[in-house]
Amino acid sequence: MCDALSHNSPKNHETIECNCLSHGFRKFEELKEFHPEHCLKMMKLLSTAFKVDEICREREYSLKERLHYHQKHSHPDLLKAKQYLEKLLVEKLIEPNETLGKACKYMIKHWDKLTRFLEVEGAPIHNNDMERGLKIPIRGRNTWLFYKTEYGAMIGGVLTSIIYTCELSGINPFEYLVVLQEYKDQIVKQPNAWLPWNYQATRAQLESALAA
Repeated sequence: MCDALSHNSPKNHETIECNCLSHGFRKFEELKEFHPEHCLKMMKLLSTAFKVDEICREREYSLKERLHYHQKHSHPDLLKAKQYLEKLLVEKLIEPNETLGKACKYMIKHWDKLTRFLEVEGAPIHNNDMERGLKIPIRGRNTWLFYKTEYGAMIGGVLTSIIYTCELSGINPFEYLVVLQEYKDQIVKQPNAWLPWNYQATRAQLESALAA
């Protein structure tokens, strides 16, 4: 999963390449004030796939069930979206070299990769989760320059990593950092048992043993 830049494609091995549908969606979202008729229609048609994917997550569908559900409920609107894009360009309803025309040509050129989730089990629909993760160190660059020492910057980076790991694990980072201080002696002896995704079970076992 990547955006459509050519250098993102690996050259030394075969892959099933997917492009981020959110990138395509945002191209129309950014232009909706200038071309509301065309952009809002495209956004409505493309949004169906995101709604369907959310339903699949909520219902905890298997990869095969998710594929079939997308094929049944997402494909019709996505087909209409592609046909509409082609109509805009073929009938010259928009200027092809203007921003909206470029957005339409981008979608058509990469259509197969943008809609890979309609063909391949488990193919992602977007790359939003990874991009959100990458924004954390990017934002950090604005503050890490002002650490007093390299060691302080290293500690800040470690804390940022711990906090984001807690977030991904559904754990309150403040509570986890407090536990690290309270049980530091046990953590030094068995660090693998005190990770964000398993420390609660380890803590419960320890407290149960002490109470016995």
